[in-house]
Amino acid sequence: MKGSTLLQVLTLIVCAGLLYNGYKSEKEFELLHMENQMLWEKLDSLQSIPSATPAKSSTASKGTSAKSSASSLLDEIFSDLQKDYQDSKKESQKRAAATKIVVESSYRIEDRYVSYRVHEPEIMPTEPGVVIIDIDVNYAGNVKKTTVNSASTINDESILDACRKAALQTDFNYDSDKGYQTTQKGTITYTFKKK
Repeated sequence: MKGSTLLQVLTLIVCAGLLYNGYKSEKEFELLHMENQMLWEKLDSLQSIPSATPAKSSTASKGTSAKSSASSLLDEIFSDLQKDYQDSKKESQKRAAATKIVVESSYRIEDRYVSYRVHEPEIMPTEPGVVIIDIDVNYAGNVKKTTVNSASTINDESILDACRKAALQTDFNYDSDKGYQTTQKGTITYTFKKK
């Protein structure tokens, strides 16, 4: 009899603990839900007014110290989100400006032709200009070395680097008459024009 009573008491304690834990979890869930709604409202306000900076909470009562640290964390997160938003906006403006420029490529190397196509650079400048890349091509048709020719009219290092990478991806025909250790010199010219 004592064993079954003890078992009933333990069962009641476990049930009470589970009920309390469920109640506590429900309250935490409600708090997370409210914070989530606040996050979405702040995000919407950031998108509608991108130049506004989120205000940091300066008043906090003693009983809400955990809440104030959470809100300061949220403010920090939103300032980071705003910075990312501004950066992505600038990047999209840069891409929009770059879409007004097209590239035409040509190459000059004696007795060789491009196997597939001259690769285009991944980044476009915002203004028209010319980038000339001096290349060294081995017997297999691989571009082994690239340098920017001094006759290039674009000085933006990111554009020049993109042109060098594109030139390295360009393949020429195989030439068995060339020695294994020798390379052949040539140029690839990228002409950036307005549409």
